[in-house]
Amino acid sequence: MEDIDRRQHLRDILKHLILEPSGFTPEHAANGLHSIMRGEASDAQMGGFLTALRLRGVDKQPQMIAALAEEMLRNALTPALETDTKCRQQFGVVADIVGTGGDGWNTFNISTTSSLVAAAAGLQMAKHGSRASSSSCGSADLLESLGCDLGIITPSDVAELLSEHRFCFLFSSTFHPTMRYLAKTRRELGFPTPFNVLGPLTNPVRPDRAVIGVHSKSLGPVMAEALHLLGRRNYAV
Repeated sequence: MEDIDRRQHLRDILKHLILEPSGFTPEHAANGLHSIMRGEASDAQMGGFLTALRLRGVDKQPQMIAALAEEMLRNALTPALETDTKCRQQFGVVADIVGTGGDGWNTFNISTTSSLVAAAAGLQMAKHGSRASSSSCGSADLLESLGCDLGIITPSDVAELLSEHRFCFLFSSTFHPTMRYLAKTRRELGFPTPFNVLGPLTNPVRPDRAVIGVHSKSLGPVMAEALHLLGRRNYAV
């Protein structure tokens, strides 16, 4: 990996992305996100970063997507299900059904509904998701409309909920707390950014199996290659 100063400010990384795009690497992208998650960046800088990433086609580059996903996972809160081998073995296969959103169809949340059906059929479902950012209904919006209090689920609750109910929702706001700095900017931009693509790649449980939906056919091979770079197997896109 290229030796790039992890303390670089987002302003400097954004300048590099705009003025020297050919030299912009996955490490630069990850370090830009690292700066955001340290709470250093202004709203204008974050909006510029997300917009520039989209315009430069970062969401079409598997290496960039994998680098951003790894940075998110490094800063995530990790359930015991992932860190404790005995605990993981107790559950066998743990799966997720998740999508990128951003298709513009304003449908109900299909991945969450499918996850509940799969859990009822006997599969252990660790569903990762959030509120809508560029669509009309995110996973969290659907579950909260059914009366679920998502804010009380912590990493220590995941194993127990899976054991009792075969379903647990990992609210991205809880498990990726440092991503709160980007939430307002993503919502106000209103268009898909590379972070729509990252959601399905950053489940902190790191499921054994997953079915991932994407918002366009062209994104399918990109997502598959990013999963390969992250070492994921037995995932369907």
